[in-house]
Amino acid sequence: MRLGSLAPVALLMASAFAYLWEPLPLQILRNAMFDQYQRWRPRVYQPAPVRIIDIDDESLRRLGQWPWPRTQVAELISRLQNAQPAVIALDVVFAELDRTSPKAILDLWQVPPSLRQQLEALPDHDAVLAQTMRQGRVVLGFAVEQARHQANKPDIKARYVTVGEAPHAYLHAFSSAVNPLPILADAAAGLGAITFIPDADGVVRRAPLLIRIGDTLAPALAAEALRVAQGARNNLVRTVPEQGVGLAEVRIGDLPVPTTPKGEVWIHYTKPVANRYIPA
Repeated sequence: MRLGSLAPVALLMASAFAYLWEPLPLQILRNAMFDQYQRWRPRVYQPAPVRIIDIDDESLRRLGQWPWPRTQVAELISRLQNAQPAVIALDVVFAELDRTSPKAILDLWQVPPSLRQQLEALPDHDAVLAQTMRQGRVVLGFAVEQARHQANKPDIKARYVTVGEAPHAYLHAFSSAVNPLPILADAAAGLGAITFIPDADGVVRRAPLLIRIGDTLAPALAAEALRVAQGARNNLVRTVPEQGVGLAEVRIGDLPVPTTPKGEVWIHYTKPVANRYIPA
């Protein structure tokens, strides 16, 4: 066999190696080209029925510093539910008890018996929030971490069906999660990871649709919100037919989404659009 006939094979193997292993020089070049493309051709904004309820300076001025009492959050969710949204996603981790609940106040302060009886009769703030969440489709977020000690896993409500080889080896992996309070997690229609994985230069260009916590597949918050909005139960993960290549697609409900081998989507940003945001 002539050496010249091996050149296409060698080129193909080198291209596959560069695609799979992403050496740093190639990453830098690819990211520079991607960023320039974003500047030249930002995505045209489509008025999709998605709004961001922003805890901005105006909200803090009107309602006080964050964190707000869970009863205040429940009132906000209740107002949103009156508009009959397909789903409400909260990118906040309610991992600790509400410190403004009556019981928490009783644990901190010595109060007269008569006042204690009145406070004990008041509802727990976290219970109020959980009850409000059950009245609609609410997705809660959880954080991920690399824990050195005990590993906590979220009670994932999405179910995954895999076509091809198992995707676990290709996904962004974490060892533990910071979960919402059990009373809130039980009331939520879904749980999704709040995770941003920037490139080496600190810029977020891709967003994972699913990650791995130990051996457990877990959806990102946006993916879980999309599943709950459709009323779907399962997500489908499709890997490339060739072994060792990675993911090709994640089907969320009825929506197929092509992904990178790591289960990510490239973010094609739009220019800033003010009407996406509504002060809380």
